[in-house]
Amino acid sequence: MEDPLFEKNFVAATYNDSNSKLFNISISDENSKQILRENQQYSKEYDQMMKQEGNQNDAVHLYYRSWIQTLNLIGGCVLLGILIYKHK
Repeated sequence: MEDPLFEKNFVAATYNDSNSKLFNISISDENSKQILRENQQYSKEYDQMMKQEGNQNDAVHLYYRSWIQTLNLIGGCVLLGILIYKHK
């Protein structure tokens, strides 16, 4: 579950390293450029982690669903067996 107050986007997600621009602002300080590059890298890594977390949540949901279906089938088979046995 995500915290609604947590900002998912990084500032430098739109940073263009080739022309050193961020939101049409030219960055000339080398230290600032390095920080923006690192922030952009963190943004990419965070996006990957969010995708992996989504895949993990899907896998957990499918696992839970498959066990529920298995229990439903077992219950149905037991009920059908009881009905067949009583019908004889």
